[in-house]
Amino acid sequence: MDARAMYFPISSLDFHKPITVETGTSVSDVILCMRRGDSDHERGTGCILVVGGKGLVGIVTERDLMQKIVGENLNSDQVIVDEIMTESPDALMVDDPIAFALNIMHFDKCRHVPLVDENRVPVGLVSSRDIVAYSAESLEMIANQANADE
Repeated sequence: MDARAMYFPISSLDFHKPITVETGTSVSDVILCMRRGDSDHERGTGCILVVGGKGLVGIVTERDLMQKIVGENLNSDQVIVDEIMTESPDALMVDDPIAFALNIMHFDKCRHVPLVDENRVPVGLVSSRDIVAYSAESLEMIANQANADE
């Protein structure tokens, strides 16, 4: 695969619309949102973005639930999302290069990067799976091109 492909904008990926909850939402409601998903997340989602008055304020993942709720034997009805979310997560815009998302995933040790507009309002969510799918498609295109050239 041509390394230049990682410098194409994130908009080149087939990323998902985010599922969001407001600050103050109970963790049990967050879990329900993760399980249900929506039309863009038919199998549910492993990540929820938390929004407040200023747009994106946090992110909650399945790992957060396992470590901070299950691992601590807490009742999800009695805990609000603000208590377990990662506050002020690094976020990108859709015109940023794919390489920036990989960099955040590597250094922050995460699998999801929120995509926001200029006001930090969530517009998407890019996952490591999205980047792997894009890379696989790129490799397949290159292989098909090489076979056609023979």
